[in-house]
Amino acid sequence: MIPLYLDEDCMDRELVTALRARGADVTTAADAEMLGRSDADHLDYATSQGRVLYTFNRGDFYRLHTRYLTESKSHAGIILVPQQRYSIGEQMRQLLELIATKSAEKMRSPCGIPQRIKLWSRHWLPISVQPVAIAAEPGGSNTSFHSRW
Repeated sequence: MIPLYLDEDCMDRELVTALRARGADVTTAADAEMLGRSDADHLDYATSQGRVLYTFNRGDFYRLHTRYLTESKSHAGIILVPQQRYSIGEQMRQLLELIATKSAEKMRSPCGIPQRIKLWSRHWLPISVQPVAIAAEPGGSNTSFHSRW
C-alpha cells in the first residue's frame, strides 16, 4: 500500500480517521510537526519519508513538481485534488482505491526519467475532470496530462 502524507490543506480529521481505520498508512502535517512550513518543505518531507503527498494546493505543488524535474530530483508522488469538490467519503474511497491498486513504484518520480501527469477517476476511466495524481511513468517523451479521475 502506498504511504500517504496529507499537508495542512487536506488533513481533515474525519478523512484521516477513516483512512487509518481502513488500514491506510497516513501521516499528516500535524503528526510530522510541519504546520506552518512552506510547500517546498512539505514536499521535501514527504519525499524523505517515501510518502505520496496529498493536497488541495494544485498550483503550487504542480510548480514544485516541475521544479523537481528541472533539478533532476525525484519525489514519491503527488495527488492534487480540487478543494471542496469531493466529500470526505468520496476522497476516502478514491484514495483507498488508488493506494490499493497502484504500487509505490508507479507513483514515484524518478530523476532522469521523463514524467507524466495522471488524472485518476473514481472509475479509472478517461474523463476530463480533476483531481490529479502526479506520478512517474517511464517512457513518456515529456510531461503530459492523462485524464483518469
